Order: sequence, then structure tokens, then C-alpha cells
Amino acid sequence: MDFLFEELVGILLEIIIDGSFSVMESKRCPFILRVFAVLLITLLYGGLLGVIGFLGFALLKDGALVAGIVVFACDLAVLVLMLFELRKVIRKRAARKNSDNI
Repeated sequence: MDFLFEELVGILLEIIIDGSFSVMESKRCPFILRVFAVLLITLLYGGLLGVIGFLGFALLKDGALVAGIVVFACDLAVLVLMLFELRKVIRKRAARKNSDNI
């Protein structure tokens, strides 16, 4: 029964995240819906990074110094990768907007 619940939650989260990404990029959707999709994605990934950071803090507090540092390093690596991806998307949109104005 637990396996069924895990699969159902996985499918629902995949639908929500994929739907949010497609709504975010669509020009046919209203602006407020796109803003809501961006906020939803930001909250999901921010929450994930927060949980990983809390886990690293809990490991450091319990005395597992190496494990805590490794978890924090992974958390920072994911954050940096997400910021680079965001930068790439912003640059691509700016280039597209500049080419449309010419």
C-alpha cells in the first residue's frame, strides 16, 4: 500500500512541476497564472534546498562533521547550478526580446 501511495504522490508532483514549467513558458496563459507557476516552482525547489540544508545542520549538531559538510556542499552545489540555469534562461529571454525588437 505504501508503494502505491509513493507512486501516486510522485505522479502528482511530476504533473504539477511539468505543468508549471509549461505554463511558465507559454505566452497564451494569463500573466498572473505564469507568476503563480514561477512562485510554485520557486517554493518547491527552495523547500527542497531548505530541507537539505536542515539535514546538514542536524548532522553537524549530532557530531557527524564530515557528513554535515558533505551535505552542505551538495546543497550549495545544487543552489549554484540552479542559479547558473536561471542566469542562462534570463540571458536567452533577453536575447530573444532584443532580436524581436530589431
